[in-house]
Amino acid sequence: MNNEGDYLNFANELKEQYDETQREHQRKIEEEKRKQQLLQQEIKRERTKVKQLQTYLNRSDINRITPKQLDKMNDEMMLIIMRGGNTK
Repeated sequence: MNNEGDYLNFANELKEQYDETQREHQRKIEEEKRKQQLLQQEIKRERTKVKQLQTYLNRSDINRITPKQLDKMNDEMMLIIMRGGNTK
């Protein structure tokens, strides 16, 4: 009977180790999903910035810009890059 008890204890220990391994694996999967979501959000923000800059740079009056206007445009582009939002 002692052997049977030893086997049961051993089986329980194995099950606990297995369960812990499963929990750790699941935690890692969920952590990786969160990282992927954050990366996707960052990519989306960067794409928005690029679109805004492209729209801004594709204006019809871009070839008739004075140096003062160019400085203002550079400031506005930096706002778009830093804040990721519209300047108007």
